[in-house]
Amino acid sequence: MLGNIPPELQELFCDEDGLFPTPNEISFSCSCPDWAIMCKHVAAALYGVGARLDEQPLLFFELRGIDPDKFISVAVENRVEEMLANENKPSRRIITDTNALGLFGISE
Repeated sequence: MLGNIPPELQELFCDEDGLFPTPNEISFSCSCPDWAIMCKHVAAALYGVGARLDEQPLLFFELRGIDPDKFISVAVENRVEEMLANENKPSRRIITDTNALGLFGISE
């Protein structure tokens, strides 16, 4: 994943009701004498969580109480319905030029 969210999923994660925790859902607490809100212990714990999520991204869903398999099934179902709704629309990816060689700068 490399820390990137696919554009198709950004809304799901980043919207107001998305899966990412809002700032008021996050709090830090440590018993060390450091006065900083984010002491080195909190920073290390957050780094550890981030590293673990990089290794196993589906843990993010478990933390939010979502069954990843069911989530993926529903997402695929919704995508299939969306694709089928467009079945009668002409594709923009079809090359209509009868001289396809010319598109690539190849002469006969």
